[in-house]
Amino acid sequence: MTGNTGSVLIAIDEDAITSRCSGENVNSVGVCKFRRDTLGGGIALVSVGVAAAVTGAVLLVVRRRRRTGSASAGPPRLLVRQF
Repeated sequence: MTGNTGSVLIAIDEDAITSRCSGENVNSVGVCKFRRDTLGGGIALVSVGVAAAVTGAVLLVVRRRRRTGSASAGPPRLLVRQF
């Protein structure tokens, strides 16, 4: 979900804010001076989404490797160790 939101923010970066584009806010060629600045936030959200997906995939692989050698049955459990 984060990656989707981030990609939308990247896509709308530099779009004109149409509610503020009239009169003196538009130059002689019709370009509005008020534009969206969403690239940084979009990149950050896409990065968080990719990191979460990679972390989830790694955790699944590690868990599957651990379960293959054991004969335990029942619901999966989360093991927390303190060092």
